[in-house]
Order: sequence, then structure tokens, then C-alpha cells
Amino acid sequence: MDAAAALLYVKDLQARLGPKTKLVLWGQSIGAGVATSTAAAMGKANTREKLDGIILETPFVSVKEMLIALYPQRWLPYRYLWPFLWNMWDSKTALQELARMQQPRILVLTAGKDEVVPPDQPKQIIDLCRFLKLDITQGEVPGVLHTEAMNRQEGTMMVLDFIRGIAGNVKNRMKG
Repeated sequence: MDAAAALLYVKDLQARLGPKTKLVLWGQSIGAGVATSTAAAMGKANTREKLDGIILETPFVSVKEMLIALYPQRWLPYRYLWPFLWNMWDSKTALQELARMQQPRILVLTAGKDEVVPPDQPKQIIDLCRFLKLDITQGEVPGVLHTEAMNRQEGTMMVLDFIRGIAGNVKNRMKG
């Protein structure tokens, strides 16, 4: 509901600022699932707003995949709780839907020492984006934990370069 409310605000803001306004969704951790799901919902709704980019900071594939990754022991009940959740925040499904509709640029920003999200989770997202031929840039902030990517200049510069590239102000210096 928060994402829907934010999009209503953005719709109003874009109407006031004009068609050259750029729209970038940014989600960190579980928020990356919110960002991809919101982007897919925008595409399904055929809104007039054009999504220019998505920043996925320390993302994981879905809540279900994270429960299995965090609780690999089959005897623990946690990995089996996903059917009771209201939303899976399934980035994989959302990105597949997004590839059929809009084609925003995507930045996947990872933390070098992420203690929450296993490295195969963002790798699956990156591989999927490449398979779907989405315009993806990836960046890793070395030596930082899950919530620290934006605390370092490297992370800030990666996001800044990505946004500048979307805005068309400067050439994107990152390698994809």
C-alpha cells in the first residue's frame, strides 16, 4: 500500500514537473522486492508514467528463496512459512513481467560482506536480467555489510553514476 501511495504521489509530481521528469524506483533488501513488484504493477496498469530505472540494493530473489537460504535444515519450520505470507516480494516473477512491458535500466548493488543475503541471491537476479536482455549494471561495494553499501563513497558514486546516466547528464562510468 505504501508503494501504491508513493506512485500516486509520483504521478501527481510528474504531472506538475512535466514529461522530462525521470522516475527511478529504489529498494534496499526486502525493499528491492517492493521496487520490482511496484514496477511490474505499473506496467500491468499501463500507467502513463515511464519508469526509467530501478536500483536494487542488496536484493534477494524472493521471501520464499530467502527462507530456504537462511534455514536450509529441512527439520526447521521457518522455511515452510512462506505460504502464510501476504506477499512473496518475488523479484524473479516481477522482472519477468517487467521484461515483457517496460524496459527500465536496472542497477544491482551488492555488499561485499553481506551477512544477510547469500551471494547467490543477487547473482540469480543479475543472471535473470541478462537472460531477459534487460539493461543491467551491477556494482559491489567491497568489505561492507548488508546495510552499509550507501555508507561508503563507492556505493554512493555507483548510484550517482547510474542516476546521472538515466538523467543523461554524464556518461555512466560503471561497467555492466
